[in-house]
Amino acid sequence: MDDQEFKDMISDAMLVPAKERVEQLTSVTLNKKENSSRGTIWKGPCPICGGTDRFALNENTNRMFCRKGCIGTDDHWASGIELIRVLRPSISFKEAVEDWTGTIVNRDTLQAMHDQRAAEADTAAQQKEAKRQKMRERIAQQDLWHSLHTGMTDEHRNRWLARGIPPDFQDVWTLGYTLDLYHQVYNVPLEAIEDEPSHREALVIPYLNGDGYAQFRYRVPNGKGTYHNLSMFDAVPFVTQPDRPFDHVLIMEGAIKAMNGYLWGCGEKYQVIGAPSMNNLECVIPLLKKSKKAVIWLDPDTWIQHNLAQTNWAPAALRLAAALRKSYQDLDIRIVQVAFKSDDAQLDGLDDTLFMNIVNSARPYERWPKLK
Repeated sequence: MDDQEFKDMISDAMLVPAKERVEQLTSVTLNKKENSSRGTIWKGPCPICGGTDRFALNENTNRMFCRKGCIGTDDHWASGIELIRVLRPSISFKEAVEDWTGTIVNRDTLQAMHDQRAAEADTAAQQKEAKRQKMRERIAQQDLWHSLHTGMTDEHRNRWLARGIPPDFQDVWTLGYTLDLYHQVYNVPLEAIEDEPSHREALVIPYLNGDGYAQFRYRVPNGKGTYHNLSMFDAVPFVTQPDRPFDHVLIMEGAIKAMNGYLWGCGEKYQVIGAPSMNNLECVIPLLKKSKKAVIWLDPDTWIQHNLAQTNWAPAALRLAAALRKSYQDLDIRIVQVAFKSDDAQLDGLDDTLFMNIVNSARPYERWPKLK
């Protein structure tokens, strides 16, 4: 086989619609469809180890992985060729390519299918952007975030206070409250959400990005829950002092921890930033172009290896630090590792002095094990 034949084989393999081919070659059916920032994801049983939805396949990239580590990882989604070689480990690479590509599909057919898929993805992206623009215009006309802030009662402000945010800083960060989240924000009729109390009452945090506000919500019922970015708005970091230069930066997990980090004394020395989620940590990197020092303090559960089968697993803080080092060679990067969440510790009596001591004693990135 000459080089051109080899390149043609690989090109053919990359064009094969992975979902259809996986279902043809195995007994699995991928029938759970999700739309994410990564693309269209199909989930179902793993062709290797079974389960119900541990196997994920990205329709846009034709790559896949299993949460149990049978094929690919969350950081490296595998190709169809890799799947074939796991299913049939004794065959050669050429045989795996031929098996994945199949004998009944020619190159013209593959290219036509690829072009159709690309056109469909482009149309879907245009439709999504049109919806985003429509929502942005509606929110701007209603001045929604300001009204959710000015409408807070003493009861609502006390709920923020219970999370460590005093009233004056509730005003600084324009924090708010809504009884009918989906009705006010998503414009969903009230009668459609009467049976969904968790979709109604919420504390709200405005995140400022280039398009205006990208709002996150923090569920109120029972004082528990998680906060999420407003649908169709990109996740962006929460910056506690937008007008301050980013000289020394403290990166924390989420807006509420960032607010508390600022209030516990770090605001004088550090620009405190809240990363929106573990899946979007690297969105903070562009903000540090002119920074001299970055301290990373994430929750302790981000240091736990949930999947022992994933040999290239690494703590989220180390992954972020490695990405920062790749972008900024001269940046002083340090990492905090403690056995408690910062906001929980504050409610349990962590004082400003101890908090600052923890930040100041963060270990330099160069003294941590390097990622392979």
